[in-house]
Amino acid sequence: PKRETDERYFREIVDPVMRPLMCLLQKEKPSKTNLALFIIDYMKDIEINNQIEETKIANSSEIEMDSKSSEAIVDLKSLLLPPSFQPLSSLEFVGDHFSVSYSRRALEGWVKQPSPCCAAASAGGAWNAAMGFSRTDSRAQSHLTMIPLFSQLLQSQADTIKNRYERLLGAPLEPLLMLVMERLAEENRSLGGKNEAAASRKHVFKLVRLIVLEVVEARNKEKDANQSANALSSEDDDLKSFMNGDVFDRLGELFEQERAKSDAQLSSDEIEEEGEGDEEEGEGEEGEGEGNRIDSVDSVGSEDEVLDKAKTSKKSVKAKTVKKKKKKKSSKSSWQWKKELLDWFHKVGGLEKINAAKASTAPFGNWGVIGALRNLNDAQSDADVIGSFLMGKKSKIATTSSPSALAAKGIPCYIGLSRDDDERTVTAQWNSLRAAFHAPDSCLLFHLKNHYALIFAMREWEEPDDYTSESSQEMGVNKSIEENEAAEEEEVSGCVKEDGGGSGQRRVPVKRRHRMVRQVLTSRRGQRPSAWVDFSEARQTMLNWEGYKILAITRLN
Repeated sequence: PKRETDERYFREIVDPVMRPLMCLLQKEKPSKTNLALFIIDYMKDIEINNQIEETKIANSSEIEMDSKSSEAIVDLKSLLLPPSFQPLSSLEFVGDHFSVSYSRRALEGWVKQPSPCCAAASAGGAWNAAMGFSRTDSRAQSHLTMIPLFSQLLQSQADTIKNRYERLLGAPLEPLLMLVMERLAEENRSLGGKNEAAASRKHVFKLVRLIVLEVVEARNKEKDANQSANALSSEDDDLKSFMNGDVFDRLGELFEQERAKSDAQLSSDEIEEEGEGDEEEGEGEEGEGEGNRIDSVDSVGSEDEVLDKAKTSKKSVKAKTVKKKKKKKSSKSSWQWKKELLDWFHKVGGLEKINAAKASTAPFGNWGVIGALRNLNDAQSDADVIGSFLMGKKSKIATTSSPSALAAKGIPCYIGLSRDDDERTVTAQWNSLRAAFHAPDSCLLFHLKNHYALIFAMREWEEPDDYTSESSQEMGVNKSIEENEAAEEEEVSGCVKEDGGGSGQRRVPVKRRHRMVRQVLTSRRGQRPSAWVDFSEARQTMLNWEGYKILAITRLN
C-alpha cells in the first residue's frame, strides 16, 4: 500500500510539475550558478498561474471546467475543518461536540469536468467511488467514457419520438430538419446553441410553420401552372397527392386544419416557451432541460409520470376528471402533433450539445445519470452499480419499491423532505443521510442548483445561536430552520438578575440557545471538492423543485 501511495504521489503531484521543468531546463540550459534561481522563478510562476486560474474559475460565470491543478488533496485537514476554530486542537472551541466524516473513495475517485458536462463527470466519479477505483486506475471512468452513454440515451429517445411521429404523419422528417437547420444557420443560431445562439421552441415552431407554408405555396403555384387537359380526375388527383405527399404536404394539411379552427393561433397549453429548465447556459450547468425524467429502481418511466401517480388529492382528481372530459370532446387531439414535433427538435438540439467538441450534458436530468449507469452496467461483466433517489421533496416516488425490497438489494430508503418538518425530523433526516454516506460500496451524488457533484464529506458541530464564526459567514450557514425551533438550553454561571423584591439579589439561571451546524462538502462549479453547503440550504434547494435530489450510487452485492 505504501508503494502504491508513493507512486500515485509522484504520478499526480510531482510529474505534472517536474516534467515541464525538465523540458525547459533542456531548452534554456541555465548555468550552474543560475540553476537554483531559475527553478525558484519557475515554481513561483506555477504558483501564480494556478492562483490566477483558480480565481478566474471561482469568479467567472463563463468558465465551464475544473482548473488544471492536480486532483490530489494536499492538505486534508484544511479541507475538512472549519477555518475559524480548530476543534481537534482544543476542547474550548464553541460547543459540546464536533464530528466530521469523509469518503476516501469519493476523494480519490472524482474526475475533472473539462466542459459543461457535470452530469457525465460526476456520474463517472460516482462509479469510481462505488467500485473503489482511483481515478488513475485503468478501469476508472471519466467524462470521456460516460458522454457516449449519455448520447446513446438521448439518441434512443429522439429515435422513439421520430419513429412514432413519422408513422402517424406518413412521411419522413429529415427534409424539414435540413431546412430548419439551414434557416437557423443563416441567423447564426442552432438547435443546440446557447445564449444568443440558442433557438427556443417558440422560434423553431415559427420557422417550421413558415418553411412548410412557403413550400406548399410554391408547389401549389407550380401545380396550377402545369395543369393540362389530360389531368386526372379530382378524386384520383387527391389520392395521388396523398400517396406521394411528403412532410411538407402532411404538415401543410395540419396547419390548414388548424387555421380553419382557430385562425392559426397556437394554443398556450400545446406550445409554450420551454427553456432549458433553470440551466444557466453561461455556466454550462445542467439538469432541468428535459423535465428531469428519471427511471426509478424497479420501474421504467419518466419522473413526471411517477409524480402524476402520486397526486391523490381531491383537487388533482378533479383536475384529471376535467382533462378526461375535454379529451372525450376532442378525440383528434390525442396526437399532439405540434408538441411532439418540437420535442423531437429539442432532442436533436440536445444531441448537438452532448456531441459537441465541448460536450454539454445540459439536456439531461437525473434520468440521464441513472440511465447512463445502467448502460455502463450492460457493458461491464463484473459490476452492477445503480443509482437511486436518496433524498428530496416528499412524494410517492419512494413507494415504487418497498423498504424491505430495497434493503435486500443494499439500496437505502428514500428520505422525503417537507417544509413542515420540525427540528426532530430534520435531525432524523440528517442522521439517515449520514448512515447512507457511511454505507459500503456506495457514494452520494448531489443534484444541486444548475449542477451535479459528489458529496465528499459531512461535518457537524454545536454552537450558540448568537455565535457568528468565520465559517458561518463564509460558508453560507443558514439559521432559518434551527433558530426557529426549540434549542437546547444551558445554565450560564455567574449571571445575576434581581428578583424584583427589593430585598436583595439571587442568582437566576440565564438560558442560552444552541444550534447545530450541519454541512456537506461538495462543489458548486466543477467537480473539485470545494464548497461546504449547510444542510438547511441543501434542504431548501431540494424543496424548491422536485428534480433537485441527492442520489445514492450503490454497487449491489
